[in-house]
Amino acid sequence: MKSFFLILTFIIFSTISLANTKIYTEISKEEQNLILKNNKKIKKSTKIFKKNESAIFAFVGPGNSISLLDFLASSHCAKYKKFAYRFKDSGKTRVFFQIPNYENLLEAYYYQCSENVIIKNTLTNSKVIWTNYDDKSIYKYPERHLFLYRKKTKTFNKILKAAKKKDPSIFKTEYYKVYYKDEKTIHIIGKGASHNLPARKIAASHCAKYKKMFIILRIVFMQALAHQCCLIVQLKLFFHILRQVKL
Repeated sequence: MKSFFLILTFIIFSTISLANTKIYTEISKEEQNLILKNNKKIKKSTKIFKKNESAIFAFVGPGNSISLLDFLASSHCAKYKKFAYRFKDSGKTRVFFQIPNYENLLEAYYYQCSENVIIKNTLTNSKVIWTNYDDKSIYKYPERHLFLYRKKTKTFNKILKAAKKKDPSIFKTEYYKVYYKDEKTIHIIGKGASHNLPARKIAASHCAKYKKMFIILRIVFMQALAHQCCLIVQLKLFFHILRQVKL
């Protein structure tokens, strides 16, 4: 009898919750104005460095909010029926752009496109701090509205909170993790402001299999070290090569 009462209570509360859920049916006037406003600002205040169906790298001009890039990313990913995701370390791409008459270099931001819900960058374990992901069931016309720009939803926050509760170390960076290697290169997650000796040992061991020495070419996307295997006598290190994008 007690179990029956619990089941009945659950059904009642589930029904009430579903009834109280607002079904999204059309774009509001406020949303239309935001879309028009941001589309104009994007042309003047953003610059795309690289894009494909899986990601987009872009710059945002001085004085503009990061939400403008969020809008750009969601618009891009929507073309492939995917959600856009920005991570805590998305602004550490080491891809720079120089604006005339502006003292500081702009650094590109990285966004990932995915049709599924993701909570972290699989390369660095950095958590998602913005996404337009939402529950498909609350949209009457998901093919029109599901992938629109929106602020991070309560639905996603609940998913994030549940994942962290299940595994408190889920967002911990795995330093010196090898995420790609072949006969010519090996890519390892390294620490900023560090000599990264463990990474050097891993690279040396890998290149030795091919009877080659190695050069640390640069700090690449999100503090990852790219080691180039090559036939050289002397080891040379280049830690601070900045890539600048020309207009």
